[in-house]
Amino acid sequence: MDPHFQKAEEMLSRVLTSQHDLLKGSSFHEESGANVARFCIGFIRHYAEELRNIEAAYPSK
Repeated sequence: MDPHFQKAEEMLSRVLTSQHDLLKGSSFHEESGANVARFCIGFIRHYAEELRNIEAAYPSK
């Protein structure tokens, strides 16, 4: 697995775990579940890309 994707997944997991009120009261039916999945996938892809950009701009020594 791409290490940037893994870090992004871990970050999303921490956000959802620490901010569980974001999902409180949500009714998860097929359509809203698909929307949540699209959001999560988009977040992970975008965050992983930003991590790559930061790593490229500031290479470790």
